[in-house]
Formats: sequence, structure tokens, C-alpha cells
Amino acid sequence: MALVLVFGITAIGDAEAQEARNAIKGTGHPLPRFMTLKSNKVFMRTGPSLQHPPIYIYQRRGMPMKVLREFYVWREVVDIDGTRGWIHATNLLLKRRGMIIGADAKIMAAARTNAPIIAQAEKGVVVALLACEGAWCRITHSDLRGWIERRHLWGVFDDEDF
Repeated sequence: MALVLVFGITAIGDAEAQEARNAIKGTGHPLPRFMTLKSNKVFMRTGPSLQHPPIYIYQRRGMPMKVLREFYVWREVVDIDGTRGWIHATNLLLKRRGMIIGADAKIMAAARTNAPIIAQAEKGVVVALLACEGAWCRITHSDLRGWIERRHLWGVFDDEDF
């Protein structure tokens, strides 16, 4: 294998060189991570530039996206359905949101299965994530606040607490 010099970093092989380039040009935030769509019209493109054609137009502000890689001001993301593409960083926010998956998601008054049920969450609803601890996440939607089991959310990692 040949050594490749990339912006002052020596890496072995093409894959490592590409990772080094992405790390240098990125924000330094951990990857992967979740972010949310900033507006009701966001283009996902086939590559990291305006010259790459759009493959999807999202029309749902607040929808969570998993950021996989960074390239300058572009983020490679994947959505809840597994669609993968590139979105300009100005269209993404660090605010944490989750999307309800499944039809049996109950919002509880406390982070335990025997707590009073305060609401039934519909599939596809986007909620703000306030905190996640163990199997539970504290959420808010409109003027409702409560706890939901993490397994009912897309937009938070299984082992992520905050």
C-alpha cells in the first residue's frame, strides 16, 4: 500500500485518505449524529454541490436526519426510510427532534411502564427531544410534555443519553 499525504496528514490507502479529507473539512462534531431540517423545503442531492441533481425535496420542517459524513458545507444524510443523499448545512439544525415510529407509542407521565398514560402518539409525528436516559426519552409536542420509550422514536441512537 502506498502512503498518501492529504493536507499534512499521512494516511494509508484511499479509504483512509478520504476519511482524513472529510475530517479536515468537517465541523468536528461527532459522526454519525442526528440533526433536523430547518425549513419546509429542503433539497436532497446526489452529491455535495448545487450541480448535483436533487433526488428528493423534503417538505417537513423539523424532520430528523442522520448525518453520516461532512464535506465542506455539505452533509451526507439518511432519512427514516433509508434514502441517502447530500443536504447543504444551512438547511440543517442541531436541535434534536424525533419521529414517532409504530402505532402503539404511549406518552407517559414518568419514565416507567406503570406511569399514567397522558397521550397516544400517532406514527409520523415529530416531537422535540428534551432528554434521553436509558430506555426513555422526555419529549414535548405543542403544550404536551411526557416520556416515551426510546424504541418508539427515530432520531436518537440506542445508546445515546443526553
